[in-house]
Amino acid sequence: MRLNEKNKVQLRDKEPVDLKTLQWFANQVEKLSIIKDKKTSVMVVTHLLGTTQGFLNEIEKRSTIQHIFAIPYSIETPTLKKLQEKHSVITPNSTTELEELLEEKCFQFLEHSSDPLIIQDIGGYAHRIASSNRVKDSNLLGIVEDTSQGHWRYERCANLHVPVISIAYSRLKNLENTRIGQAVVYSLENLLRSAFHEPLSGKHVVVLGYGRIGRAAALMLRGRAAIVSVYDVSPLARAHARLDGFKVDLKANLLPEADIVLGVSGHRSFDSEDISLIKHRTVLASGSSKSVEFDVPGIIKMSRDIYGINEYVECIELLNGKSVVLLYRGQPINFIHGSSLGGILDLVFTALFECGRVLEDGTMSPGLQNIPLNLEEEIVATWEQIHGYMPGDGLLERI
Repeated sequence: MRLNEKNKVQLRDKEPVDLKTLQWFANQVEKLSIIKDKKTSVMVVTHLLGTTQGFLNEIEKRSTIQHIFAIPYSIETPTLKKLQEKHSVITPNSTTELEELLEEKCFQFLEHSSDPLIIQDIGGYAHRIASSNRVKDSNLLGIVEDTSQGHWRYERCANLHVPVISIAYSRLKNLENTRIGQAVVYSLENLLRSAFHEPLSGKHVVVLGYGRIGRAAALMLRGRAAIVSVYDVSPLARAHARLDGFKVDLKANLLPEADIVLGVSGHRSFDSEDISLIKHRTVLASGSSKSVEFDVPGIIKMSRDIYGINEYVECIELLNGKSVVLLYRGQPINFIHGSSLGGILDLVFTALFECGRVLEDGTMSPGLQNIPLNLEEEIVATWEQIHGYMPGDGLLERI
């Protein structure tokens, strides 16, 4: 072990995330000369995390990256600086501004360029673009969407004039959502320990939302010796939670018992009116995209003072005499620690990449559609062989 002058282990940069499957598919694009007359342009809405750089590097093999739009609550400064050396990186102050800037840059491009364009989206920020008459018969080939929340936004559009391929409900994404739930619990305990020197064990956590992320979080919380109760608006989800052995009740009955309220529904799960139900110094934490779970502006309007406990934890003193502890201003806490998801990112990034290739083929009809099942199967089979999990059947040699 080599030590520096202060007798400390010398630090190196983090190991890059393993994206062998994504790299393999990207290399096939180059070998097969899928790009013929014009190189496709791409606008990317993404989290600026260390893991993102590898994905963007592979996109560049096929496409010209016009702009990268950083999601405001998930920007790592070293990643931002590296990307700014090569790309136009736009850093909006809010998700509303992100949507407006994406729309502005997209229509500017369509007006001045005849090159084909694809938008890689996380969160449905391009939903107004997709439903605008301005993209009818344009060179916008389509949009690739990553998340359930984004999927829902496109789903609510009356008319989509371009193809939108979503991986949100794919089996691949289900694997990722399990890891996200675990990352949320890791960050929750980390924040509790840093701010209050308290573990999760013995804490009563009310989980609002029992979808794929909520279930993974609830199971991990139970493994951390927390007392876990669940509420979901869906009877099917409530039944699932009961069969998994969790206490399930009405939200109004659970909130008075909560030490921690964890919102993972993907929708508004806690309104300012719910403040009257919780006890003094209840912790509010979100594991959903954006800031949807808690009515933070409404809660702030009910406050008489707000002070920070540390960078990510603040105490809101309310007019009714109680206080609530808000983590990361109601934004998804897993991004504080990079939302590290491991090898599943290779599969997810490959799916997003390949959905872009499908759009380039020009065979998709306008409207919201899921990633083709056969493409999912091909990606996973390739991943298994590349990583040596299954014996080869000649797939990699045939393609």
